Amino acid sequence: MLCWIKNKNNVTKSNFFLATIALGTVLLTLCGCDSFSLVSSPIQDRGVSGFFKDNILHLKIAKTLGAQEGPHQVESLVHQGTVLLVGVVAKEEAKQKAQRLVQNIPEVRKVINHVQVGHQGVSAYSNDVWISQKLKGTLFFDTRISSQNYHICVVAKVVYILGTARSQEELKAVIEHAESFAVRQVISYVEILK
Repeated sequence: MLCWIKNKNNVTKSNFFLATIALGTVLLTLCGCDSFSLVSSPIQDRGVSGFFKDNILHLKIAKTLGAQEGPHQVESLVHQGTVLLVGVVAKEEAKQKAQRLVQNIPEVRKVINHVQVGHQGVSAYSNDVWISQKLKGTLFFDTRISSQNYHICVVAKVVYILGTARSQEELKAVIEHAESFAVRQVISYVEILK
């Protein structure tokens, strides 16, 4: 806490800024899904333009879903205008409403709705976050895989993968890594480049 204190309890602007950046980094790291991918490399198979279009779309979706009242845990993964909705909501109506709201955004090409109806406790959510982060790290260090082309989210021990594979072999390696964790299922919406 030394960075927060200057002249006996006066917080400086620069230290506050640094602490805010550090907190933001921690929160992004702890996020179970790929909920904000501006930290990803823009050198992806979809190009810089596609990277920025998808991130702008992701922000629009987050703003649209975040404006809704009531408790909801819906995340979106976006790749080339395709939106994969995942998470847990209390009622079927909330799941359908999330899909309708996202479909009404003009830049959305396609919506895939895997939002689950039910309840997820803190322990289960923490386990999903752990699996997600371990899997992302495993993919990053596997030289056979271009990990920046994949969006990963884990909900209730189901791994969702959206993105682009350079080959069938690369996709097979990604799925094998995902299956190596204690998960119930791996669902892939990955396109293979031709």
